[in-house]
Amino acid sequence: MKLYELKKAFETMQLHEALGCAENQQSGALEELQQLGLANIPPEKRSLVGELFYERAKVLLSKAELQSALQALRSACLLDPVNLLFEERARLLQEAILTQNTFGNRTHRDGLQCDLGLFCVRSRCQCEGLFRIATCRGAVEESFVHMRRVGNIAVYTVGPYYAHRPRGKWTGYLKQVKRQFKRELLEPLAEVMASFVLYDTPLMASVDVLVPVPPSPVKLRERGFAPNDILAEYLGRRLALPVYNVLLRTEGTPTRAASRQQLASQFQTRPVCGRRLKGLSFLLVEDIWTSGRTIAICAENLRSYAPKELSVVALGKTA
Repeated sequence: MKLYELKKAFETMQLHEALGCAENQQSGALEELQQLGLANIPPEKRSLVGELFYERAKVLLSKAELQSALQALRSACLLDPVNLLFEERARLLQEAILTQNTFGNRTHRDGLQCDLGLFCVRSRCQCEGLFRIATCRGAVEESFVHMRRVGNIAVYTVGPYYAHRPRGKWTGYLKQVKRQFKRELLEPLAEVMASFVLYDTPLMASVDVLVPVPPSPVKLRERGFAPNDILAEYLGRRLALPVYNVLLRTEGTPTRAASRQQLASQFQTRPVCGRRLKGLSFLLVEDIWTSGRTIAICAENLRSYAPKELSVVALGKTA
């Protein structure tokens, strides 16, 4: 056997060993595959390894390691170029990184803090993100339980909402949106929600797509905007998560007055998106929830997509 043939055989053996280690999720296996050359991975293994790189990207995103996550997403796209989710998340993440440290973006973030009146008074602020500043400044109660369950669904909530009491800054912000229709407050509130998801929940390691909970047609006409759509769009740009408006709501009895059956009849899904979303992990986006009936009904509708996992993030929980 000639020298170049020995070298080729050795490289092939290394590649097969690295593939076995990657499939067993052994540490360092994906990095070794990159060194050996992703183009050398056999065609029948590329989709599987692309998925492994994608899962690695989600873990890196949960640690806020954006550049490394982008590199992993690009590797996933290279291995499985027909997977539109990989491509879309890589694009969103690249856009998020490009704007993150620009002067205009920093000024914009400062403006969001100013809109809520949330500034850390310490000489050196150690808070990671606007949610922790909100907690540090007492806008969000430290004793509030941020994760509750509706059945088997994990619901992560930024803060409490006191519907009938003038208590707390967070309730004040939410009432301005809910009752005074101050749409302009939704963006700073979405920034608080984004930093909450990123630094104070495990969601980024699992979530693939965002799905806003649709408002009732009556409330949409009254307000002139859908809060959850605006929240989801901001979160999508900030956290590199695609947004799919797959849930629809029709006219019907108002939520509080409706029976479970009446409320359930108002919701349906868009079947056109089913193939692309099959088997993904969904994060429902909600502004304020009370008993969790709407969340449970939305989850039931999304079962047609066979979600791998389904969680919820909300601005407020009625206390």
